[in-house]
Amino acid sequence: MGPAAPVRRCAACRTRRPKKELLRFVRQSHGIEMDPEQRRPGRGGYCCPDPACVDKALRRGGLARTLRTAVGRAEIARLGAQAVEYLREHKAQELRGDVGS
Repeated sequence: MGPAAPVRRCAACRTRRPKKELLRFVRQSHGIEMDPEQRRPGRGGYCCPDPACVDKALRRGGLARTLRTAVGRAEIARLGAQAVEYLREHKAQELRGDVGS
């Protein structure tokens, strides 16, 4: 049996899940970016792959607290829209069978 998979906590609902099941956001010098491949350098924060969790993490400050940075209204709107679009596309790929397990 191999080592246990890394576990992270959702910035919104505080649920602990395997890292690969969560959507990652990363703080970089130019702002916060979504990091679906989980490879970008910088301080990261995680959310469940659910639009409600992403919205809650952004609007209630959970993601800002995790990333240790301020998140402005424009950035909240941009990140929320990016996440919803990504989740919609990812779900469509899953339904088509394009995404590996």
